[in-house]
Amino acid sequence: MISSKEQYDVLCGYDDFASFYLDMQYFDEQEILEILSSKPEQKIGIVLPPIMRASYQDEMIQFLKEIFEQYNRVACVVRNIDELAFLKMIDYRGKVIADYSLYVMNAWSYAFIKELYPNATITISVELNENQIKKLSFLADDCELTVYGYQQLMVSAQCLQATSGICSASNKKFIIKDRYLKNFFIFSVCKYCYNIIYNGVPTVLYDMVKKQFHNCISMRLHFTMENAKETKNVVEAFLNDK
Repeated sequence: MISSKEQYDVLCGYDDFASFYLDMQYFDEQEILEILSSKPEQKIGIVLPPIMRASYQDEMIQFLKEIFEQYNRVACVVRNIDELAFLKMIDYRGKVIADYSLYVMNAWSYAFIKELYPNATITISVELNENQIKKLSFLADDCELTVYGYQQLMVSAQCLQATSGICSASNKKFIIKDRYLKNFFIFSVCKYCYNIIYNGVPTVLYDMVKKQFHNCISMRLHFTMENAKETKNVVEAFLNDK
């Protein structure tokens, strides 16, 4: 899962990845269309924003329908139960990836997703520990787990730029500190008018997953704020078991 064209360009230099997920909140529409046209055989997932505001819905429907009609290899990554209903509303019949924020943590929630979209890929909740993952009955059935990335902690409609009286609509990034002086990253998503708070350090699980679950879980790297060099370093560490 990638958040910038810079990251995408780095990852295109590797043949080790089955698909790329483009985070719609960080890519503009033209960038997405250029990537789709430049890589006709590459499997691509379009990641819906964590909050889908009604004021942008008509524009988003038109854009997504254009993509899904033109590129049948494109999947859709959904981040909440409302977006499953949204896909039903627009009569989407393609591949669905249920992101970890749908909290598929047991057989009942798994069956609910599969009833709506039998072809859905399930992303295992980041709140489950190793022993809990082992007990999942559906583990071998098209599941993914994010094994690298800065964990999203909160989506806030309160904009730090607007609160400080200097809203620039320019996707600013901030750092805030808690009472323990730990850093947290704030991304302003001006396109949809909200802020995302990320943990200050990335979660790294691929060493554990490769040992315990390599045969039954697909591994996802989630890039957010990494530049080209940092992206390459993560990929090399992942591929070389470092």
